[in-house]
Amino acid sequence: MKIDEPNETTYKAMESAQNNEDLYGPFDSVKDLMSDLF
Repeated sequence: MKIDEPNETTYKAMESAQNNEDLYGPFDSVKDLMSDLF
């Protein structure tokens, strides 16, 4: 399967990142990252 165009969710995430919204991190370790996921 080949996807030529990102989906709507991906576009929303990219737009949020460009606007410095909904950003998390940086993380010092994988453990720190995982603790924020749950």
